[in-house]
Amino acid sequence: MQKNWYVQINDIIKKVNFKIKMTKCIAKTLPSKEQGISSQYHSGNVSQGNISVTLNSIRRDSKSDSNWFLFKILVDGKDVGEFTILDESNLDKIAYQGNIGAEVYPAFNGNRVAEKVLYMLLPFCKERGLSKLMITTDPDNEAIIKTCSNLSAKYLDTLKADNENTEKLRYIFSGF
Repeated sequence: MQKNWYVQINDIIKKVNFKIKMTKCIAKTLPSKEQGISSQYHSGNVSQGNISVTLNSIRRDSKSDSNWFLFKILVDGKDVGEFTILDESNLDKIAYQGNIGAEVYPAFNGNRVAEKVLYMLLPFCKERGLSKLMITTDPDNEAIIKTCSNLSAKYLDTLKADNENTEKLRYIFSGF
């Protein structure tokens, strides 16, 4: 049995409204000059010496309702890890996760790559309005603790996660 014209029109309106909502949602997560990303970062590449950083993707963080910017780290053209920046200036909203994250593959540990990348991306952080960055880490992560020391990041405190038996050391970096 064929649907009457009223039901058919309502079905079309629902599909159009869904597509409009999806388009708005996707547009919020794509890098654009409207989001305040300068042309330098919009193009996706920042280089200093043999290190280059490429904006790989942007993801929405459901906890803080902010964007995660994911950068690929290259040294001499080789993929050596990732660096992430959470675009959130309210440090209470990101108490356990912090603003930045770094993963440097083991073969490249000990070269202060994360520290160098952070300094390379400070102009990006300033553009986003981030005057302080919170760095969180597990108490046994000696590499990040050493990086915080090298950055002269200030130890803030140790938090116990609400629903876990884990602790997070929190540091504040405001060296820019």
